Amino acid sequence: MNVTSVEPFRTRAVGQDDFTKGLRYTGAAGGVIWPGDLAEKVLGPEINFGVLFAYCFRRFGFPNMGGDDLKDIAIYSLTTPMPGVFLRVRISPTNASRLMFGYMLPWDLQREMLDEERATNLEFHKQFSAWRKNTGLLLPRDGVEVDGKVDYDTNEDMQLFTALLEQYCAAGGTHYDAMPAGPKTQAVLDALCATMEDLKSPVDVRDQAFSAVDDYNVEFEYSAPEELEGPDAEPVEAAGGQGENGDEDEEDDDESERNIVRAHASAGYFVPPAYMADPKRFVRLSEKLIELGAGDLSRGIDTFISKDAATS
Repeated sequence: MNVTSVEPFRTRAVGQDDFTKGLRYTGAAGGVIWPGDLAEKVLGPEINFGVLFAYCFRRFGFPNMGGDDLKDIAIYSLTTPMPGVFLRVRISPTNASRLMFGYMLPWDLQREMLDEERATNLEFHKQFSAWRKNTGLLLPRDGVEVDGKVDYDTNEDMQLFTALLEQYCAAGGTHYDAMPAGPKTQAVLDALCATMEDLKSPVDVRDQAFSAVDDYNVEFEYSAPEELEGPDAEPVEAAGGQGENGDEDEEDDDESERNIVRAHASAGYFVPPAYMADPKRFVRLSEKLIELGAGDLSRGIDTFISKDAATS
């Protein structure tokens, strides 16, 4: 999986308007792509799940997706620079970053990515097969290849395959994990990468700020909330903070130069217990409001409020 340089991007929680009506969407922790592998490269192998939740809650508000009540603490779906492609942040009791991220995208786009994956795999096996034939380092089933691919059905086959693959790569061959991704797939990877990079942007809490990765310890100069303009926030210089080892921050540490983003509009508000005392009742309430808004929850709420105001 290749990570390319991406343009800075300011993400936000996905809303109803981010979905295209009539399109079928699909999502997973992995499949045609593995966001967890990408997260390890962009954010590091470990993320404190408590800090990640605090960050998401402060910056994006209440979770905007449902999850597994047994396994998940919360799930957030975040926008990317690619319309219709979303990063899912799945917060659960683990500090392994590879287990905390997934994706959601249109079904048709995933089919195109699967076609690219098959073409990439086919190209790899053709190149690997040609090398084996040229060197004489053949596999037992090399005589029954179909379209350049071999059916490895025993442990011995796989062990020999792995040994030959190491020799192939040492001789200058490209490992299948390092094969260039197709254009659609690379565009999705870049989009997810841009959103992950933005999770390093600190969010303000009074006179402090912290990021999702919590990989630095910098005291930021305080900026009043009205001076923080969300996506258009100006960089706030560090006030002589210290690094992980207690040393002065290195000059090339760009974490202290990241824009501080303001907290979500819901910060400081609460959800009355009656709303969630019976989750099924809350779902029915939401369905009624969606119905009232002709499929639009926000419009349904506004319609309900305006009707109530007219009768009072």
